[in-house]
Amino acid sequence: MQKISIGNAEARIPQLSLNGMANLVRARNRWLSLAPSCSRTILLALVSLLGCNSTVMQSNPDASDTNYFPAAPYETVTSQEGMLNVSTWTSPNQPPIRGVIAVKLSVTNAANGDTQDGLTLSVNPVMPVMGHGSSTVPQVSAIGDGVFVITDMYLFMAGRWNLDITFAGSVTDNATIPLDVQ
Repeated sequence: MQKISIGNAEARIPQLSLNGMANLVRARNRWLSLAPSCSRTILLALVSLLGCNSTVMQSNPDASDTNYFPAAPYETVTSQEGMLNVSTWTSPNQPPIRGVIAVKLSVTNAANGDTQDGLTLSVNPVMPVMGHGSSTVPQVSAIGDGVFVITDMYLFMAGRWNLDITFAGSVTDNATIPLDVQ
């Protein structure tokens, strides 16, 4: 057996005659002459594929664009004190997938169904089973009519995450929104 190296790859092949070795050298040289153009083609293909998948790693680029979310909410919960109903949508996928996501909240008064404005929200994503939170601080934007958009939320593991939300302002309350991240 003879050891042959082409680039970083090595192979063991049976002993070749001089004619067979010359053919192998010609094939190796032909392969090496094609390698730079093949490498460029492979690199362009990888860059194209990564570009197509970029929405998974980006949150909603414009928090005011609430059309970026699905029509039906992902989850609706009542706050801990029973004062607020909070409907939740996730983007770019619902249910959410691992990565950076955006969340839209619609907050209404639980007693009469009116939209609840005049609130300041504090959002803390937590993965209770693992005992950790996210490595980024989500950004909250008040859109109006009780709608808030949370961007730059990085949920880096699949599994159950909770969005622990503290409401302050016209109402003081807390809510926990479960997100089953795929």
